[in-house]
Amino acid sequence: MNEPEIEIQSKRLKILSREEIHNIFGLPDFTSDERREYFYLNAREKDFLVNLRSLSSKLYFILQTGYFKSRHLFFNFEFTEVADDVEYVLQKYFPEQKQNPENFNTVAKSTKLLHQKTILQIHNYRQCGKAERQMVADKAGSFAKISAKPIYIFREIVAFLQEKLFVLPGYSLLQEIIGQALVREQNRLTELLKKALSVSQIKKLDILLDSSDGLYEITQLKREPKDFSLKEIKAEIERAAQIREIYLFSNILLPKFQISNESVKYYAALVSYYSVYKLKRFDRFVARLYILCFVQQRFRQVNDNLINSLVYRLRSYSDGAKEDARLRLSALQLETNQDIGKVGQVLELLTDEQIQPDTPFGKFQERVFGILSRQSNFGGSSRKT
Repeated sequence: MNEPEIEIQSKRLKILSREEIHNIFGLPDFTSDERREYFYLNAREKDFLVNLRSLSSKLYFILQTGYFKSRHLFFNFEFTEVADDVEYVLQKYFPEQKQNPENFNTVAKSTKLLHQKTILQIHNYRQCGKAERQMVADKAGSFAKISAKPIYIFREIVAFLQEKLFVLPGYSLLQEIIGQALVREQNRLTELLKKALSVSQIKKLDILLDSSDGLYEITQLKREPKDFSLKEIKAEIERAAQIREIYLFSNILLPKFQISNESVKYYAALVSYYSVYKLKRFDRFVARLYILCFVQQRFRQVNDNLINSLVYRLRSYSDGAKEDARLRLSALQLETNQDIGKVGQVLELLTDEQIQPDTPFGKFQERVFGILSRQSNFGGSSRKT
């Protein structure tokens, strides 16, 4: 989490990056193919165009129409800002005109508003007025209960407005609406928390923001095990024991608050992001809400880490056993291959005419072991294991 998407106490949210803001709310920068697509006029658009008097008004209408089809927004622009688009529209619809963008007259505000009204009617869109904005605010409140992530609420609002064929409000207005929705949701949760927490539970939460030997308890809890060494795993077990009681009452309280898992994860992530100094400057119950969510996520993460450690150890032992078996098998195969070459010599003893038929078996055995080692695979059960 490089940067929190929201600091709820702040009046202005950071929801989108500059590039994202431009891609949604900025004046489009069309390619050649996009110009052919978006500046194509349907029959109703052409009918309206005929009734416009000046070339400047006609040109502005075509440009505004194309930009609206692309972004479903209206823009204020000068012809010099969109010179390439002007040149394309002139060549397509007014090939006899050879004017430069600097020579076109400024279009009056009343004319621009008439253009916008007509474009809305043609495409069945509506402006987002006061009543519609209240509807958006209500939707934002509902979305805030599902997830406290501003980007989630923003995307859901955009999808809702597109579905209802509303013109998207400005970015700053959406920031304000989403911020207010998140503040309302956070206030709802903190009020519930005030009523639900006992004095002893409050103390257990607050102690995590106290320092021990110059190091804050919450800072120690933020630490993740570096590896699966015994030292790191023991430290992780100690962290789980430290927050176990808080985890148990978080499992009782948070479901009662009707707070979504996504919101719990997000509030927990804020604890990981913010310094203790910053957390202590928040409203105390806001900080306690964040810590409660953090403890629940951290305790579960500890369990995951312990399970992963067990899996790692078992896999390590299994891999070690397989490797040892492989090495032993390779050594055995090598020994066997070496002895196979001597088997022929042993078989020759059976046809050796110098060995008398009445030769004692012990003497014959000595001749065999003179060729094969008693420790070889062919040397019998005396081979050491």
